[in-house]
Amino acid sequence: MKKTYFFFAVITAAAFAAVSCNSELEANLPEDGSKHTIIVESEAPTKTYIDEGGVVHWADSGDELGIVYRYMIEGMWGSTMTKQTGGYTIDAVGRAKHSVEISIQSGATEYRLMAFYPYIGSSPSSSKKVTLSVPKTQTPADGSYDPKADCLISTNPKSFSSLPDKVSFSYHRPVAIAKMTLLGIGTDEKISKIEFTADENIAGSFFANLWDEDLSERVTYTGGSYSKTITLDMQDRVATGSDVVYFTTLPADLSGKSFSVKVTTDGHIYSKDVALTDRKFKLEAATLTKFVVANLTVSDLPSEYALLKDASALKAGDKMVICSSGVSANNTYSSQYLLGTEASGSKIAKSDQIYVTDDLTIVEPLPSNARVFTLESAADGKWYLKASDGYLYATYDEEFWTPTLTVTETKLDSWIISVESSGNTAIRSVNCNRYITYSTSNHFSTASSIGTSNRVYAYIISTGDTPEGPTIEKLSTPNISNVSVDGSSVTISWTAVVGAADYDVKLADGYAQTGVTATEYTFTNVPDGTYPASGISVIANPASTDEAHTSSAPASWSSDVVVKTTPDVETETTIVFDLKDYYNKSEFKDSDEIITITHNGSWRKNGVEGYTYDGLFIGSGKFLKVAVANKTVVKIVLYAAVEGGSYKSIGIGSVETISDTGSTSYDSSNGQYLWTGGEERSYVKFSTKSSGGNTYLSKIEVTYK
Repeated sequence: MKKTYFFFAVITAAAFAAVSCNSELEANLPEDGSKHTIIVESEAPTKTYIDEGGVVHWADSGDELGIVYRYMIEGMWGSTMTKQTGGYTIDAVGRAKHSVEISIQSGATEYRLMAFYPYIGSSPSSSKKVTLSVPKTQTPADGSYDPKADCLISTNPKSFSSLPDKVSFSYHRPVAIAKMTLLGIGTDEKISKIEFTADENIAGSFFANLWDEDLSERVTYTGGSYSKTITLDMQDRVATGSDVVYFTTLPADLSGKSFSVKVTTDGHIYSKDVALTDRKFKLEAATLTKFVVANLTVSDLPSEYALLKDASALKAGDKMVICSSGVSANNTYSSQYLLGTEASGSKIAKSDQIYVTDDLTIVEPLPSNARVFTLESAADGKWYLKASDGYLYATYDEEFWTPTLTVTETKLDSWIISVESSGNTAIRSVNCNRYITYSTSNHFSTASSIGTSNRVYAYIISTGDTPEGPTIEKLSTPNISNVSVDGSSVTISWTAVVGAADYDVKLADGYAQTGVTATEYTFTNVPDGTYPASGISVIANPASTDEAHTSSAPASWSSDVVVKTTPDVETETTIVFDLKDYYNKSEFKDSDEIITITHNGSWRKNGVEGYTYDGLFIGSGKFLKVAVANKTVVKIVLYAAVEGGSYKSIGIGSVETISDTGSTSYDSSNGQYLWTGGEERSYVKFSTKSSGGNTYLSKIEVTYK
């Protein structure tokens, strides 16, 4: 009897925290609100890649350090966050030296500094805490872990009576590092991803209280968003048969529990469920845990159904599923439904939910209630769609306006399959000249036209041969002789084609007509807009499907068509920025990125550091600038912050624009400062008075045209 062996080992290494040399040098500098540069020296070994000896180093570039500093003025603490300026250097013994600019606080008698990594993606949840995270998706470096998946917090606050020229930190790593060796992956196969799933939370956000003197109580692994699976994006790394991969996790004790590994390559899927019964296995903070997984189960990759983009590539024998609307060439990920196997009256029900990858491919096994069609060639370039229980068939009752979509045992209906310029697939019944559509009531039916709300898409797995049947010749392509516009009507004219019974004419999606017997067609009530030349076409259809001819290639037109029935009206748009939504940002924009607001003020948050209102404080001599891209600024209203039921002041000293200054007024009774413009301009810059001109803002309203 064959036996299966599994080799599993755990080796823990020493913590990586280094000892600080505490070589701070304080500098007595004038405290006038100007910037002071501090060199932050980070002791080695600490950061972002690990060598074969188990030593972690700072990378040559790319790491970004965050600094939180507090300052005491008249017995009260203030706090703010910043990050390194520019890059950093690494000395001969591995210490990273970052340059950080910190504002000198007038009247401060004490400064306290702490550091953390990474700055990117971190935000202060209070004046004392930062939010860090272990990503659910990581991209391991070759021979190391993903540096963006590492986290560090400095071990102790550094206190000074004035800002120093240099400060040195050692660090605690609140995350665990795993070194996993996979044995038996096929040599030279390309590893696309590895999924590691545990019985405990191993990824997600956590909090670091930088000012807690007790290092053991500084990190809180609760209250965040968590995952029990970490996906490693392996970037098609070539397998060797003994493959080492590093990743980071939240601390987790899996002793007596289990984990699983799933490896996807370009050829197979390798998987293993590991039961840790009577075994100790811990992923500990600041510790390297090594383990080996062998004897993985090998299975074939599921079939890949790819979005149909070129109908001319279809072959007899190809497998096809029909997908509900929602997928487009611009989407990166989408969940959808397929045309199912269950009848729903005169319609067909949807399948269970399926998922689409970044490259718009279905790769997971299809749901059991998905209807899979095999393409059989019809005599004129059309297709029979055969499922396991029969052929897809559509009818339409003209008297009762009733469409029917079902399957029959015999070939009663063939289908025309094409890909529209919008990316959706048009699957049209030859029997009743109607399109397969998807309804919001969760079933598939047919309709006379397709639009953005009811379109479908086809997914294909190409397994077929060349099309069956006799050689078919296309009719000659019509020549579009003219496209003219008269008000809201667009007329398309073309030359006749020998052997053509009728023509399919199209102006754009939603404006198409089939079965036109003349050589001219007029679309009426066409909305204003520009209709691209690429969407205008005429196709000639043969007189009989029994003849050895099929429809022509689509005729093209040379220029876009513009319909304009109403004069241009210059409209105004008003955007309101509620400043509490942009807390701690020195620059922010509206969702369309038309308006950009910059300032050099400071933020106030109700309940933080003694402040009793939310808003932006712009001290005397500071500025607020509103810039509008490719638009004209019409009006700006600055709303004062409210404290204790009273409006705080708005003291504007000067107003600068690209042309005239416009007019201004301030109503202290309702806390509003109004600026209105005259000539065209692209920005307005407000400067507060040089003295007694502090400005406290809660909202900014911008109107442009």
